[in-house]
Amino acid sequence: MKTPDEMVDVLESKMGDENWDKNYYECMKSISLWCSEEMAKLAGTIIKESVHILQSTPPCDFTAIAIGSIAKGEATPYSDLEFMFLIEKKTPDIEQYFERLAITVYFLIGNFGETKLSYMAVDELRG
Repeated sequence: MKTPDEMVDVLESKMGDENWDKNYYECMKSISLWCSEEMAKLAGTIIKESVHILQSTPPCDFTAIAIGSIAKGEATPYSDLEFMFLIEKKTPDIEQYFERLAITVYFLIGNFGETKLSYMAVDELRG
């Protein structure tokens, strides 16, 4: 799959073409699909990091399922990162683990770009 920049270059090269509107639609659709795939990869990485942060093995097999615009392949750079966990079995302890996992994931998403707490002890990074 081409990058968004490559897709826009193709679109610009067809400017003035009688099918430009169709090319524009196809370009935007491709960019949304690319964005959806990249956001799904990002969510997977964040979920794996969150499992690591919780410092415990998940209590049962699970998968994360994209929902919303990502699942439809219609994500844009500012789309919500929506997903749900499908778990193998349900007990109060398992529900509690996945609630903590979801909170950790949303905390990491909400703090993109923030300085990691581990940096606070580095004099050069203060202030």
